[in-house]
Amino acid sequence: MKNYQRASLLFFLALSIIFLIPGCDMGNESNDTIDTPVATYTLGGTVSGLQAGESCTVYSCVNNMTVDHLLIEADGPFTFPTEIADGKSYGVIVTDSLANKRCVTQYSSGIIMGAAVKNVAVTSQDISNIQISGTVEDAVTDVMLQGIEVTATRPSRDSISKSCTTDENGAFVLTVQKGDDFYLHAQVPSYPSDPNDVPTINGKAYIPCNVQIQNETADRTGIKIYMVDTETVATRASDLNFDMAKDAVFSLDIEDDNSDGIAEVTATASPELSRIFYGQADGGLIETAPTTSDGSILGILSAPAYAGTYSITLSGATDNMTVDKKFQLRLIRGNLSQAIEP
Repeated sequence: MKNYQRASLLFFLALSIIFLIPGCDMGNESNDTIDTPVATYTLGGTVSGLQAGESCTVYSCVNNMTVDHLLIEADGPFTFPTEIADGKSYGVIVTDSLANKRCVTQYSSGIIMGAAVKNVAVTSQDISNIQISGTVEDAVTDVMLQGIEVTATRPSRDSISKSCTTDENGAFVLTVQKGDDFYLHAQVPSYPSDPNDVPTINGKAYIPCNVQIQNETADRTGIKIYMVDTETVATRASDLNFDMAKDAVFSLDIEDDNSDGIAEVTATASPELSRIFYGQADGGLIETAPTTSDGSILGILSAPAYAGTYSITLSGATDNMTVDKKFQLRLIRGNLSQAIEP
C-alpha cells in the first residue's frame, strides 16, 4: 500500500512539474497569434596593428547600451556573438591599455540594414594628436558667434572627446586623436532639454548643430559651422510641416568654387530619410529632385528614437562642389546636421 501511494505521489509530482514548465504545450488549442520573428544579423570587423603581447577589448552597443565584448589579442577578423535585430542602430567602441599606442575605430556606427556588418575597422596605432580648427557663424547674418561650445564627439556612443568655446572672432581649436572617428557638435552652452527655455547669444537662440563624421589623419583648418536661430527654423518647420523638437534635420548648400549654387544634384540617404527637399530659384523647397540654381538640400528624419548614422551620397552635376560627394551624418532628434566644406 505504501509503495502504491508513493508511486501515485511521484506520478502526480511529475505531472505538476510538466504543467509548471513555461512553454510546454500539452495539446490545448490557443487562438493567440504568433509574432513574426525579426531577422537578426552579426556585427563584426577586423583588427590590425597589434604587436605580440598587445591586446584590446571591443564592445558592441545597441541604443547606447553595451551588448557584448571581446578580448582581441591578435590581428584578424572578429564577430560579436550576439546578433542585432534588423533596423537597430549599433555602435562599436574599443578600450586598451597599450603603452604609447591607442586603438581607434572606423565605420564604428550605423544601422543594421538586412545584412551582416563586417567592415568595422579597429587599428592599433602610435598615439599622436592633430588639431581641428575653424569658425562658428550665424547662417543668416554671417556674424561670427562668440561663446559657442564646440565638441569633438565620438559617434559610436555620442561621447565627448574634446571640447572648447569659440573666442571673440567665433574661432575654435580642438586637439583630437589622429585617426579617430568624430563629428563636431556646436551648441549654446547648457542647452536645455526644454525647447521653451533656450539660452541666447546676441539675443538669439540657436538650434544645436552637428558637422559630418570625420576621420582625420592630419591637421584640419578652416572648418565653418553655420548655426541657425530658432526663429528661422520655426518658419521652415511651419512651411514644411516638421517638428524641430522631435525630428532630426540636415541641411546642405551645394555650391561651386565661386559660392554659386549648383543645379542638377540629387541626394540619396542610407538608410532612407522621411523626406528630402530641394531648393528652388524663388527660395522655396519642394520634394522633387534635383537641385536648381539655388543649390540647397534639406532632409528630414521624422521622430527618431534618438540618433543614427546616415550615409549621404550626392550625384549628378557634382564637379567642383564645395562639399564631399559622399559623407556620413549623425542625425539626432532636435538637432540640425550639415556637411563640411573640404
